[in-house]
Order: sequence, then C-alpha cells, then structure tokens
Amino acid sequence: MNKLSLNYELKNRYRIIKHVSESNFSNIYLVLYKNRKYIVKECFPLNIVIRDEENKVFTEKYKRKFEMIKNDFMKEAEIIRKFNEESIVQFKDYFKENNTEYMLLEYCEGSSLKQYILENELAEEEILEIFVKIVKAVRKIHEKNVIHRDLKPSNIIVDINNNIKIIDFGSSINISEKNKGYLKWTSGYSPLEMYSLKAENDQKTDIYSLCALLYFMLNKYRPMDSLKRFYYPELIYEDYVSRKIRKIIEKGMNMERKERYENIEELEKELTN
Repeated sequence: MNKLSLNYELKNRYRIIKHVSESNFSNIYLVLYKNRKYIVKECFPLNIVIRDEENKVFTEKYKRKFEMIKNDFMKEAEIIRKFNEESIVQFKDYFKENNTEYMLLEYCEGSSLKQYILENELAEEEILEIFVKIVKAVRKIHEKNVIHRDLKPSNIIVDINNNIKIIDFGSSINISEKNKGYLKWTSGYSPLEMYSLKAENDQKTDIYSLCALLYFMLNKYRPMDSLKRFYYPELIYEDYVSRKIRKIIEKGMNMERKERYENIEELEKELTN
C-alpha cells in the first residue's frame, strides 16, 4: 500500500480525488479544498519505507536515511516558497502527518511539455517562442540563487495560451549548497556533473538541461545520455533544425562545463538576437 486511498482527508481538509503520479521519492495527489483543486506532494521514498494499516509511514532499517530525505523534502518546500512568479508553481502549505511530510501546491492547468510537443506539429519559430519563456523562468530561478537541476519535459506545464510553468523542485539546491547526499539524474537531460557527488553544480548545469530540452522540442526525442556522450559527443539532428539553433544547443550541451554559456542571460541573449 504505497499510496493513500481516494477520499482520504489530509489535515482534515484536503480530500484526495486522484492519484496523479509516483516516483522513487514521492507520491503526487490531486486534492479538493473549498471546491478548488490543489496538488499534494507526499514524501514517500518507496525503496526504504512502508505504510501500515493506519497510513503511518515508517522504516526500521533506514531511519537515518529517511530523516535525511524528509529534510531535503522540507528544503524543496523552502525553495518553492521563495518564488512569486506566474511561470513557477506556487507554494500553498506545508504540514506533517502519518510520520512523513507533505506540501500543498498550486494545481497547474495544461499538459506536460512532453505531451504538448509529441501531440503537436510546431514550426521552429513557435518552439523557440515557448522555449524563450522557459529560459526567462529559469532566469528568475537563478536570480534567487537556486539551481533547478531537473529541467525536463515532464517538469514543465504548457497551458492553452502557450504559457509555461516550471514544477518539481525535488532536485533543486541553493547555489551555496553542496550536492545532495545522494544522486538523482534524468537520462538525456542531466549533464555529466550530475552523476557525481563531488562535482560542482552551478547555472551551467541548468544550461545543459535547457539545451537538451530544446533538442527534444525540435527533434521529438531526447538527446543521448551524457555518460554515452562522453565517448560519442556528437549530436544528431533532424534535417529541418536550423544551423543557428544547432550551434546554440551544442554550446549549451558542451560536455566541458567551462565551454558552455557562462550564465542564463548569455543564453537568452543568443536566442533573442
């Protein structure tokens, strides 16, 4: 029993109406409160915890690791709380229950960028228009000294007006922080430094992921994983991708961090010139 049941009320007010998704670290629920929809994210590292008949989440063997993950979960909420931007998911509430932790977030209408790109035929200009909005949103994140570290198509919502919203800050860190005590990466979108606890992560980490995102938006498939690109760094494109955009992607996705764009402003300038 990894998930809470439908109609379960968290905090005696947030009624679960749908199981949205689950990952190795959390469950996502759609809840109803005062006739409005919200998202609840539950800290649930499924490989180390179980849920008892009273819905309490516990572990005997991995107590220390569970506490560390709950601490990171709280840091995620603190990071989201920093933002008051239309293009970034809004924080609403944080609470402890069932021996774990929960955050209440804005419910974002629309579809994932992955779904949107795969279901629509878009010209390069239309794709760039959406991508520049994503870049501007990431600039807002960097202005708060935060690195997102998990920019990928499933973590971006596109609404019916082509406005975007960045969600899921589970891998984010403040720029002054070291890497988290465990590795989290996404094949195709994470640069090589995300595969090491010792490697430095900075704005250039997000720049790699952003340009990998642009690669997907244009080609409709993700780029080769950075571990494989270490041996085969060349990127393969569909014929219709323009030379200018290829150059931008290749600079942003350079395997050498020092060869990428220095910061998000430099990438944005290159795109809009």
